[in-house]
Amino acid sequence: GVLENKGIIPTALVSLFTAKLKTLSELDPSVSEVPQLGKLCFKVDNIIVIASVSTFPTIMGERIFLKIYKPPKALSEIITNKTDFTEIKQALDKPGIIMVCGSPLSGKTHVIYSLLLEASKSKRKNIMTLESISKYELNGINQCEFNENVGFNMDKAARFIEFQAPDIIYLEGIRSKESFDYFSNLVYNDKTIIMEFLAN
Repeated sequence: GVLENKGIIPTALVSLFTAKLKTLSELDPSVSEVPQLGKLCFKVDNIIVIASVSTFPTIMGERIFLKIYKPPKALSEIITNKTDFTEIKQALDKPGIIMVCGSPLSGKTHVIYSLLLEASKSKRKNIMTLESISKYELNGINQCEFNENVGFNMDKAARFIEFQAPDIIYLEGIRSKESFDYFSNLVYNDKTIIMEFLAN
């Protein structure tokens, strides 16, 4: 969370650099007055890395923020204690809420993707995610990205997701009490809910 200056892009190249970055992230390079959210894939040491690209207008010009996500590891590599690992696997197999807590940039998403990978090993589970951006494509999991441009947001997803009969639902960043109440009540319909919670 500490800002560190890594260099300056020459003024003459800023607009070209910004336009190229937006194009690679499938954002509209001609728009700078409203926020945009996109995704960028690139390779580092033969590993495909995903970054979410967020643009935001400021009085000094457009601000662009990249958040880089490492590929998820197997859950057994993250949780090495056998008792803890068994408990978490059992939690994935029964209705309830699994809450992953941590400070900003602490690796919550990484842990959640590892949980989803573990859950997908059971081919009998219908797993769905509701995310602003899917960080990695996970086999056997129905990943859904919000799209405010067409009105697909958390509220819309909440009204329709039960028709998809999911067994496990991952929710990225619930912001309202109504959404939290609705999804936590799905536990009584034999659903497993995975959600993240920002906490220091």
